[in-house]
Parts: sequence; C-alpha cells; structure tokens
Amino acid sequence: MRNLFRIHQKLFTNIRQYSSNKVGKRWLLFANRTLSTKHNSHRKKSEILIDSSVTVAELAKHAGVPNDEIIRLARDVGEKVHRGPKTVIKPEIVELLLLEYGFTAKFLEQTFDISPKPPCKDLGILKSRAPVVTIMGHVDHGKTTLLDTLRKTSVAAAEAGGITQHIGAFSVKVPNGTSITFIDTPGHAAFETMRARGAHVTDVIILVVAADDGVMPQTIECLNHANNANVPVIVAINKIDRPKVNLRKVKDQLLSHGLQLEEFGGDVQAVEISALTGLNLEHLTEAITTHAEIADLRADFTGLAEGVILESKIEKGRG
Repeated sequence: MRNLFRIHQKLFTNIRQYSSNKVGKRWLLFANRTLSTKHNSHRKKSEILIDSSVTVAELAKHAGVPNDEIIRLARDVGEKVHRGPKTVIKPEIVELLLLEYGFTAKFLEQTFDISPKPPCKDLGILKSRAPVVTIMGHVDHGKTTLLDTLRKTSVAAAEAGGITQHIGAFSVKVPNGTSITFIDTPGHAAFETMRARGAHVTDVIILVVAADDGVMPQTIECLNHANNANVPVIVAINKIDRPKVNLRKVKDQLLSHGLQLEEFGGDVQAVEISALTGLNLEHLTEAITTHAEIADLRADFTGLAEGVILESKIEKGRG
C-alpha cells in the first residue's frame, strides 16, 4: 500500500505540474491505469539511471519489456511513434512509462567538453595513421567515378543527374595494403561551401582535371581553397582514354594558374589516369602513400576520439 500511495502521489504531483497542457491528461490516464493495476502494488520500485534523450528500444531494454509494449503504451498516452524502436521519447513520457512498470527515472546530466584536446606531449604513443585525401575538381570531371573505381562500387550512377550533392567519406584499402580515407566533394558551383569545408580537413587534395575539358571555373576555385588551407595538391588528369585529348595544353593551363608540376621543375605531382578504365590508378595511390610517408602522419589512438562534422541534417523525431 505504501508503494501504491507513493505512485499515486507522484502521478498527481505531475498532473498539477503539467495541468496547462496535454501532458496533464496523459498523467491522469496513467494514474487511473497504474492505480488499478494490481501487480504494481506488489512490485518494489527501483530507480533507473537513464539518458534524457532515449529511444523506444533503449527504454524497453531498461524496463525489460518488448519494444512493441513500449510503443503501445506510448501511443496510449498520445505520443507519436513515427520511427518505431528508433523513436526518441520525451523525458516526461519516459517517466510515465517507467512508472507503469514500477520504476522511477533518474535522468543523467550530460556535459560535453567540445574543446580540442591539447597536443600530445608523449610522442612515443603516436601511431601512423591513414592519410585523409579530398577529391576536388570541376563538375563532371570524374571525381566520383574515380572513387567508385578505387572502391569498386557505383555511386555515380545513383546520384541525381550524375552530380555529387553531398560530402562523402570512405576508407579504401589500396593494393599495397595501406588504407586511404577519401572525401568526395561536390563539383557543381552551388556547393562551394562544401568544397571549402573539405579542403580544411584533409592532408592532401587530389585535383581532378578532365583532359578533354582542361581547367574550368571550379578547378580554379578548388585551387584557391587548397592555397587558403595550405594543403598540398596532387593533380589527376582524368579521361586520358578519350580521343584527341591535349595533355600538354592542360598542363600549361595548370602552370598558368600557379601549379608548378614536377616535369616543369616544380614540386606538384601530376598523374595521367582514366577513372573509368582504372588506367594508372596504381600510380595515383602510390603518389598518395608516398606523400603520407614523407609527411609522417601520426595520431593519438588512446583516450576519447575527436572528429570533424563535414555535413549535418535535421531528422524529424531525432533533431
């Protein structure tokens, strides 16, 4: 009876607290149900530590009941469960549902330190890491096709109009056994901000230039992003399998925009490839791994991980 009285007291305290909105009605509904359920009067209530942002599946696991039962109870009190077990439930509803099973909810207070970790002082714990490579270039110069060939998939065929509209990140194991993390950026003029974002989180930029088109407006823009971010560039002259391409003309155009290629006495590597057929891709991956070895890329694999958000979206029900 004492437990029953405490549940009664808790329920009607919350009814008063939320009497100005729909939640008060939900509490009243649960008051009637809970007080009339015999098994709750015999069950010892226990406290559950739970996150304030919890899904149906997580709540069901805490309560030790099937997902469907939580979904049914949530709908009984007017809660919309659009995503099934993945639906995030409001804290006040979580409290209601747990009371139904004889539990009280104690919500965890989460604090996040979003400041970057200080540089690692113990260089001995640093380990070699995969290079992060951003693929950039003018629209339809073959960036995604290049990535498809490297990872043996066909993303380009599924994209709207064959144009990349999002930033993609993928890890690819190359023939020599090492891994390379590629970031694929949109080439269309409308996605300049995404390209700039990709340029600032990379170790090296692969600038894809179509041999039949040469240097185009977004090619120049990508070069500017690389210069602003102080990131080295490797040029991939693509589509060399097409007839009547003028490689010398393309290289002269690159030179006129400040890219000093190795064959002209500079330090920028240029690899002639065909992303479609895979011609010379091993030379491109070799150029990337050579750059990574020279740069001696290392990272601290201990402790908490850090990352960079390249792209985000709002998803109904989750935020």
